Amino acid sequence: MPVIRAIVPALTPGIIPSPKDAPLRTSRSHFLIFMETIIAYSHSEVVDFPCMKTLILYCSKTGNTKTYALDLAKAVDADVYPLKKLKPKKWLEYDTIVFGGWIMGGTIQGLDKFLQSWDLISDKNVIVFADGMGVPDSATRTALIEQNVLDIYHIRFYQLRGSFDFKKLKFPYSFLLNNTLIQMQKDPKQAETAKALESFKDCPLEYYDHEKMDRMISVIRSLAIEVPFEEKK
Repeated sequence: MPVIRAIVPALTPGIIPSPKDAPLRTSRSHFLIFMETIIAYSHSEVVDFPCMKTLILYCSKTGNTKTYALDLAKAVDADVYPLKKLKPKKWLEYDTIVFGGWIMGGTIQGLDKFLQSWDLISDKNVIVFADGMGVPDSATRTALIEQNVLDIYHIRFYQLRGSFDFKKLKFPYSFLLNNTLIQMQKDPKQAETAKALESFKDCPLEYYDHEKMDRMISVIRSLAIEVPFEEKK
């Protein structure tokens, strides 16, 4: 396991005065204080603090989720792989595991396959993020959590707004989207929405959710350094 190495001065009684000796210390020469500091560090020891390893897995169709995953990995110094490229047994080498998938029809693509290995990683820090065309809000986030049963697994979840380029979609997703638009156009209540979505076919939607990315980075970094055993008591 990687470690963070720190130098801890040996504050031996008699070498560095205690707070109650502060008045005495202030009367000493700056040179003497400097020498005491040198002596303290000469008795110092190197302490290794275990540093947790982070793995980021993703499932991407048009490259948007991949972009988020790669940027996240770079920010937190994590290993990153497409979900299908790394066998679950390899996941055991990591302490924090992040999965990212894209949203279609309220379903986070690739999440089912990821959760098939839940028994292997249930004791680890697990985070899931998903991106889609919709503007994230509390209602859609709650719906995504319930539809994808994330509440059952008690997993941290982040919904990101993503980009969309219809021309990058391949069969069967391009067919499904076209069919959905046709059905929506037949419904007077959804005709306007269908018209708006139709416009994206020729005009890609570009968006990057900096706010949610910053939140995830902050959380992952907070999990990256394991608390020494003595401090867990």
